[in-house]
Amino acid sequence: MLGTIVTQRARRLDVSWVFLSAFLSLVALRVAWLGQSWAIWWHQLGNGALLLFAFFMISDPMTIPNRTGARVAYALIVALGAAAWQYLLFKPNALIWALFLLTPLVPALDRFCPAEKFAWHPSPRPRTLGRGKRAVGA
Repeated sequence: MLGTIVTQRARRLDVSWVFLSAFLSLVALRVAWLGQSWAIWWHQLGNGALLLFAFFMISDPMTIPNRTGARVAYALIVALGAAAWQYLLFKPNALIWALFLLTPLVPALDRFCPAEKFAWHPSPRPRTLGRGKRAVGA
């Protein structure tokens, strides 16, 4: 719950939920494909490292794309990368490695899909005096 509150305040809740949905869907596909117990899927869902990653690491507003569509694409790519690292290459620390290796995509996504840069405290809009005239000192 705390992770949801923090990411919602940073206006980046979309990337957390897209990542979690994609990663857990890939784990569910693997469980179904291999005929494993669904307890494995529930174990992944309750994994503290996964939740910490989803709500505090991948959702960092300074290191993810600025546009919503680019953030969704980035979250999907990181989820695919993490699942491939963990379940195809059988290497540990998949979440961290996927984020580390795929972070260089962020500037390309920002260039391809430009949007206003994130600011913790958005600058106030200039005051106007009707008909678009600016107030003195604004």
